[in-house]
Amino acid sequence: MKSNAERLVLMHQKAQAMRRKRDRVSFSLNGSICAVLLISLFAVILRYQGLSPNASNNLYTASSLLPDGAGGYILVAVIAFMLGVVIAMLLKKQHDNKQKAEQDEDN
Repeated sequence: MKSNAERLVLMHQKAQAMRRKRDRVSFSLNGSICAVLLISLFAVILRYQGLSPNASNNLYTASSLLPDGAGGYILVAVIAFMLGVVIAMLLKKQHDNKQKAEQDEDN
């Protein structure tokens, strides 16, 4: 027969395993969504840059509001934003891992 302390340790181990599994699923889902959005962004860029055979005029792009040649600035801004989001996600994950490690050391 197990004592209450042993049952409590087992319960904490199972809860921690469930949290890890949930975090892995969440992280992979977020990564998949980011990949789909990135592919969609590149598809839109190719479509409106004239590299696609079905390219139309730049009537509905943000570069139509600016002088010619400003499309590169917009592309750089979008890429910088995406890079910032990725870095923020990585830093948050690192911070969460540090907190989990500190909690594990305390227990």
